[in-house]
Formats: sequence, structure tokens, C-alpha cells
Amino acid sequence: AAAYVGLGMAYHGQNKVELAEQMFLRAEELESGYWFVHNELGIFYGREERFDESVSRFRRVIELTPESNIGYDNLAATLLNGGELEWAKEVFEQVPDPTRWTFENRALVYYYLGEFDNAVADMKRAVELAPDHHKTWGDLADAYRHAVRAEEAREAYEEAIGLARESLGVNPGDESTIARLATYLAYTGQAEAAEAVHGARQQEGELQPDDCQDGDQRVAHPVPQQRLAPAQALGARGAHEIL
Repeated sequence: AAAYVGLGMAYHGQNKVELAEQMFLRAEELESGYWFVHNELGIFYGREERFDESVSRFRRVIELTPESNIGYDNLAATLLNGGELEWAKEVFEQVPDPTRWTFENRALVYYYLGEFDNAVADMKRAVELAPDHHKTWGDLADAYRHAVRAEEAREAYEEAIGLARESLGVNPGDESTIARLATYLAYTGQAEAAEAVHGARQQEGELQPDDCQDGDQRVAHPVPQQRLAPAQALGARGAHEIL
């Protein structure tokens, strides 16, 4: 079954959708009780925007592995993608052993529901799990900002700025980090520094914070996860396998 799953993944990567589905379904014929097969089908259907089929597969993963995060996380992220916020919230709150990814994406659900204090609480938990990651601090700062907690937002942005600069010291060409650093600087009122970091970003007048968004999801947008499904990048092979 695993070999057919591998073929399905390869065909899907080549945009050979029909062949990919055939391989995944062949894997299911061979081993219908293997959670991994259903997980990959859920990822496949999610990426093809076949919402109901994706949901069904991830529910099956939960049935087969009720003590694992994977089915819950992928189902909740799929529901988030589909705009089923209350359902997504309910599923995220059932995750057996929440990870940083769980907290970040559940915070996103809370954000969309207008539960900003809950979003802050979950992002604080995410920071506890990834204290050296600038993006997590930046997302916490965003959560504080939406909760109208300006001073705490500024402090979190300053942490994000320092960590982003450290990251660029190791990988100076990382475009995502460059864009995020510019955003953090802009949100702390350092528009000139943001423009200098962002390079050729031209807008009439002063750079605005939203001009710097890099599309890699902040608190108001889906967060890419540990190859566990997500508001933008569906897919989870294992609970610790990061995209």
C-alpha cells in the first residue's frame, strides 16, 4: 500500500490528478485500515478542493488513530479552509496533545470568530513551544494588536525583530523572513527601517504595515503547518515532519 501511496504523491506532484487518485485508491484496496492511506487521500482531496471527501478521510484517520494529533489537526485545518469555524474550533479543542501548529491554527480560528483574547492565549502557548522563532512572536504580536493590547504587541514585535535579524544573519537571502522583518518594523512605527529592509518596495507616501505582508500567513491568515494540513498547505505524514 505504501508504494502506491508514494506513486500517488509523485503523480500528484506532476499534476496528474486522475492517475494520482487511482494510485491512492489502489492503496486503499490493499490496506483499507491503514490510517496513512486515508490521511494521504484527505490531503489529496483537500488540495483538489474536494472538501467533503477530505473531511471524510480525516474523520476516518481519527477513528483509526484516536490518540494521535494528525487526524484532528488535519480535519480542523480542512474545516478552517472551508469556513466551518465553529466546527474547526470544536475539533481543535479535542486534539490529544496540542503542538505549536495546533495552537497557531486554533488562534487563527479564534481570530476569525472575534475571540481575540483566546487567540492571544493560544499564541502565548505557541511561543512557549517555539521561543526562538520570529514568526511565532510576530503572530503573537498580531494577536495582541487585534486584541487592542498595544504595549504587549510592541514588545512581542521587538522580540520578533531581534529573532528575524538573527535568522537573516544565517540566511540573508530568505525572502519570507525579509518580508516579515519589514512588517514587524512597520508595525512598531519604524517605517524607514522597514523600507530599507524591504528593498524596492514603492508605495506613494509612507510604507504601511499591510504593504509588507508576505502572504505566508499571519494571525489573520492561515498558518502553514507541520505537513499536517492547513489553511494553505495541506499535508501531514507525521506529527513532527515539517514542510
